[in-house]
Amino acid sequence: MKRKLSDIEKTILELAELLPLASSAFVELLRASRESRSDVAKRLHEVEDKADDIHDGLIGKVSATFITPYDREDLYVMLASLDDVFDRFDDTAKLIVAFDVETIPPKLVEAAVELEGMCEAAVKSVPLIKESRKMSTVRGEMKKHEHRLDDLYCAFLVEALVPDADPINTLRMKIVADTIEEVAAEVESFVRSLRVMAIKET
Repeated sequence: MKRKLSDIEKTILELAELLPLASSAFVELLRASRESRSDVAKRLHEVEDKADDIHDGLIGKVSATFITPYDREDLYVMLASLDDVFDRFDDTAKLIVAFDVETIPPKLVEAAVELEGMCEAAVKSVPLIKESRKMSTVRGEMKKHEHRLDDLYCAFLVEALVPDADPINTLRMKIVADTIEEVAAEVESFVRSLRVMAIKET
């Protein structure tokens, strides 16, 4: 029988479900033409706004609840990771529009697709918060995406950091690459926090 989620768990899931929306918009942004990037960035910003509203409401709910279903500090760490994910996506989207480069390197697009896979796996972790053994399967799925992402990041650096490369463009694209790496780390941190909470419940 499927376990019913508590109100706080439902809100965590609602917030986490925005991860694939944000990562999908980010991939679309990297693939978009220069002319259409601004529109995609606006849609990503709308996701970030919605995430902020849910995040603030959840913080208020946790603060106002006398007895929370999980350790309060664990909840705050988890929420901080999610907040950082949406902020980094939004900030970098604005930079990509401002950079106005012709194309984004294919390996960065591929890395962003792997990040999208990590975000989709992260959502699956939330309903398993009281089932730490099942969560390890989802974590394995995330790790595969993360390893491929890391390989693509390294391959991008090898291609980008050559002696005759345009230093300004290289720096701009490295900012994008670093965002993908940093967001992946925050998504990993989010799932790790869920796993800690799951272990404490078993």
